[in-house]
Amino acid sequence: MGVQLADKIVLVTGAAGGVGRAVAARMAAEGAKTVLLADLAPEPLAEVAAGIEASGGSAGSLVADLGSAGGCAELVSRVADGYGRLDVLVHTAAVPNSPVDFLSVPDEVEARGHNSFLVDNMNAYSCKSLQG
Repeated sequence: MGVQLADKIVLVTGAAGGVGRAVAARMAAEGAKTVLLADLAPEPLAEVAAGIEASGGSAGSLVADLGSAGGCAELVSRVADGYGRLDVLVHTAAVPNSPVDFLSVPDEVEARGHNSFLVDNMNAYSCKSLQG
């Protein structure tokens, strides 16, 4: 068990699949007190939470839309109200099917797609700043 995560409340955004799902499972395996899972899709979140709990961990599912500052603020408020604190934030949420190339932004990328990518990641910064 990981000593560094013992007694820590961890929030993983984008936890319904892919990297977020793997990170959430690893945080639980490393001894996090509670792993909170946030994403838009409730069914996959429930599956991830059930997997963590079946392995002896503690998990909570929070359906949230981090595509807006309001959605981010609501998520942080729900975490604070339900758990009293947030020790670790791992932001893996992304805009689905984003046309943004992570290495470069070509001229043909639509402004809306690029803006959605930026909004999502700026809201992650807002979540962190609301931690306390």
